[in-house]
Amino acid sequence: MNRLSKRPNVKLAFRKKDKLFEIFGLLFLLSYWLVILATYYTLPDSIPTHYNAIGGVDNYGEKSKLLNLPVWATILYLIITAFSSVPQYFNYLEKITYENAEKEYRKAVNTFRFLKILVVACYLTISIYSTQLTQHANYNLIIAALPYILLMPTFYYLSKK
Repeated sequence: MNRLSKRPNVKLAFRKKDKLFEIFGLLFLLSYWLVILATYYTLPDSIPTHYNAIGGVDNYGEKSKLLNLPVWATILYLIITAFSSVPQYFNYLEKITYENAEKEYRKAVNTFRFLKILVVACYLTISIYSTQLTQHANYNLIIAALPYILLMPTFYYLSKK
């Protein structure tokens, strides 16, 4: 018998904070789609589609490529949502027992909720960056910082120790 099968299968009840996080994440994702659809028809036919390590544009493409970003954000959002429903299979820093299972599972699921919002925020930032560069705005620092922003859930999880 492996150690995962020995972990308690605790069903986490939705608290008010959990519902607010989920509603906010979903509204944020829907808002992202609305922003993209509202600005799509005002964009030129060619927009920035790829950036180098310091945030400079190194490729241009058709504006239809911009629609790929909210599609991928939605797919990742749904995958993270599905994974967050089975916290007993996550990796943890400490041994999971019946006494600490609910606390550890809740901490992990909340980290995943936070991650969903950050993923959508990063995709939204890239989309806004691509649309604004068509108007010659410059936000290189924001794009260069995105990989570090995605590390925030790790620090969030570790800070809840």
